[in-house]
Amino acid sequence: MNIKDIKLVIFDMDGLLLETEKLYMDLFCKTMDELGYKADKELYLPCVGVGSANGRAYLKSKLGQDFPAERHEGLMFKRAYDYVIEKGVDHRPGVSELLDLLDSLNINKGIASSNDKEFVLHALKNSNLINRFSVINTAQDVKKTKPSPDLFLKTAKDFGVPASQTLVLEDSENGVLAANAAQMRVFMIPDIKMPSPEIEKKATAVFNSLHDVVDVFKRNF
Repeated sequence: MNIKDIKLVIFDMDGLLLETEKLYMDLFCKTMDELGYKADKELYLPCVGVGSANGRAYLKSKLGQDFPAERHEGLMFKRAYDYVIEKGVDHRPGVSELLDLLDSLNINKGIASSNDKEFVLHALKNSNLINRFSVINTAQDVKKTKPSPDLFLKTAKDFGVPASQTLVLEDSENGVLAANAAQMRVFMIPDIKMPSPEIEKKATAVFNSLHDVVDVFKRNF
């Protein structure tokens, strides 16, 4: 796999850089229970990586138009925000090693997250990652979040790098679809959900951890 032409690597945040997806899933189910709704992993997983508006629409389609999606979301993310303040959040394995390697190769690094900007900036600052990225785009920076390609296209445009020289790193199926729509290569590093056979075919490669991505760069540079 030759990636010597890569000039920009775009990172997702949740579940790719930071160990947040398991936290979100736990808070999702607990908040659902408090509101009187039954929830499990299968209800949560389609919400991964899609952004707030798409997530609310999905839940209303499953639970009915009377489901208080905005209230559920507000309670859930306030608790996530408070958790990050109180306890912090861990990096996923291989994050520091990969960032250091990309710096040594003079490869640009950006973030494209469907999450809320305030939370993204707070989580990155709290985890000592905010200064590792010169461009950070979130849900507030585009009209449509993943699986739309808008976040990836805007991030590449901000760097002045064409899609053909951009590599996306994603943990979610919606992120892979967004990268495909942007006509960018994408490495998938799954977190709480393994890709379907269809999504696996759409990814340039699927790896167990970011350590594997480090190995790919070391073999090619």
